Parts: sequence; structure tokens; C-alpha cells
Amino acid sequence: GGGGREGRVEGHARRRARAPRMEGGMDVDAASAAPPAEDTAAMLAPQADAGAAAGEQQQSDPTRACCLKLLVGNSAVGSIIGKGGATINEFQQHSGARLQLSRNHETFPGSTDRIVLITGEINSILTALHLITTKLRADEQTAIAAGMGASVAGADGDVATNVQMRVVVPNQACGAVIGRNGATIKAIVDDSGAIVKASSTDATPPGITDRIITVSGELHQVMRAVCLIMQKCSEERSYHTFGNQVYTYHGQQAQVPALGMGGLGMGMGMGMGMG
Repeated sequence: GGGGREGRVEGHARRRARAPRMEGGMDVDAASAAPPAEDTAAMLAPQADAGAAAGEQQQSDPTRACCLKLLVGNSAVGSIIGKGGATINEFQQHSGARLQLSRNHETFPGSTDRIVLITGEINSILTALHLITTKLRADEQTAIAAGMGASVAGADGDVATNVQMRVVVPNQACGAVIGRNGATIKAIVDDSGAIVKASSTDATPPGITDRIITVSGELHQVMRAVCLIMQKCSEERSYHTFGNQVYTYHGQQAQVPALGMGGLGMGMGMGMGMG
């Protein structure tokens, strides 16, 4: 039954949260930054109509192997890796997922963004994603406070309430996420409350068969939307080999024009919400 599955998810998340902390790691305690067990269960629990429209007729399996590719600004890579690799090791230890980054010169074609590949069980990927996002938000707020002063950062601490993530998916899987007449992506938006936009094929550099799905909103909304996107992508056969390699665009990034993807900000393109 559904209750038993959620219980397993909660137990799994609690075990992850109890993992010992590594020394010399992050400013943010990974255990405290990990999503509460009930949040992980909620992200994976199918919702009524929206879940069905998003292709969740097959109940979501939190232990299913999956992958997620994120675009991350070059300036944020250091925050994710940490001194001597301490941060990325801690993220892997606490989440149970594997994290790999493209090399310094391996940027997504038409941009200066690096690729982060997260592989593992779906709930492990979500935990790693939560840890990465929390760390980047904390570092961004520290930089804002140090560089601009508290008056600009805002005394009420609402600077980084909005999060933006950019997920790379194969074109075929992107079509499945959008759905017939946009029905599936609308269901994901209705379910999660996040804003979800897929890049058009016209905006994709020549020879590139991958597209970018941009998800923005409150952290819990974005996490739920990304969970639904992963579940939908994993139904596509082409997605199963997608996580085999971090970088597949060798020789293509130098000869394409910039995509005009401005305003991505630091790292995951966190929305600053100053407007």
C-alpha cells in the first residue's frame, strides 16, 4: 500500500540524516540541510489528478535508479566541491547519490555553465539536490551581505526565497515532460506550484539534441517539480543511458553562439527576489 511505501521513504531519509559528519567540510551542516523525511515522502507521493496526468499511473518507486543533470554556473562549482573535495564527499555520504562535475572547459554548448550529474535512487538524488541548493543559497546570501551590506540584502532575510534550477534532458524525454498540447507540463506546474519552462528546439545550438528545463519557485515547489520531471523522464528509454557520461558535447561548445541565457546568477541561477 501507499502508506508502507511512504514509511520506507521516511525511514530511508532518517538513516541518511544520521550519517556522521566529515571534518573540514561545509559551512552548512549536511544533516540539518537535508530535507525532513516527511518532505521526501511528500515529494515522491503521487497526487491525485495531476500525478496521473504527469504519467504517475505507475506508482513512483523511491528506490528506482535514475539520474539528473543540472547546469551550474562556473562560480558555484567551488562551493559544491569544497576544500580538497570535502563538500562533494559529504554530499555523497549524506545522500547516497553519486555526484560528478564536468571539467573546467566542459561547459554546456552556448553557455559558460558546467554540468553536475547526480545518479542514484530517486530519493537519494533529491536529498543531494537539496544539499547542493541549500549550500549555494547560503553562500550566495553570505556574498550579498558581505558585498552590499544588510540594507541591500534585506533585513527580513527574504533574499533567496526563490530558487531556479536548470535541468538538462534529452529532446525525446523533454517531449514527454511537455506532453500532448502541453498537458503533462501543466500537470507538473499544477501539482508542484513551480514555474516550469522548456527551452525551444529553435534555441538549441546546432547539433545538440538535449534541451533545458528551467524550474523556479520556492524550494519545496522546485524540488517537487524536479521529482515529477525525473519520474517522467525515466519512463523514456533514451534517458537510461543519459547518466552514463557527464559530458557528451566534445568539440561542439566552441563553434556555437551564446544562447542569450542571461540573468542566471550564481550557481543554480538562484532568484534574488529583490524586485
